Amino acid sequence: MFRVCFAFLTLVAVLLIGYLWEGGIVVVLLHPLIPTLVLVTCSVALVLGVLFPAATLRRAVGDVALLSAPSPASLVVWRFAERASYLAGVVAMLLGLIITSRFMDQTGNLIGAKVGACFTALVVGLLQGLFASMLRARVELGLSGASS
Repeated sequence: MFRVCFAFLTLVAVLLIGYLWEGGIVVVLLHPLIPTLVLVTCSVALVLGVLFPAATLRRAVGDVALLSAPSPASLVVWRFAERASYLAGVVAMLLGLIITSRFMDQTGNLIGAKVGACFTALVVGLLQGLFASMLRARVELGLSGASS
C-alpha cells in the first residue's frame, strides 16, 4: 500500500512540476521538450515500480541480458512496460496540447515549439514501447528456446 501511495504522490508531483514548467517562465528559457520527456519516462518507471517488486524487475532486466532460463514473470513485466510506454506517450501529448491551447493568442513560432514538443512526447512513448516490445520478444525467444 505504501508503494502505491508513494507512486501516486510522485506522479502528481511530476505532473505538477511539468505543468508549472510548461506554463511558467521556464518555457522562455528552456525548450518544452524536457518536461515531456521527464513525464513519459517517469510515468513508465512509476507504473512498473508499483506493479512489480524490485526483485521481479531485476530478474526481468537480467533475463534480457542472459537468455539462460527466463521466467514467465519477465514476459509480463516487458508486456506492461510496452503498454505503459504507449499510454504515457499519448497522455503526455494530450496534456501538452491542453497546456498549449492556453497560448493560442501567441505567434506561430512560439506555439510551434510547444506543439512540436507535444508530438515529440508521442514519438518518445512509441519508441519506448517498441524498445520494450523488442525486449519482450527477446525474453519470448529465451522461453521458447528453454522449452525445446
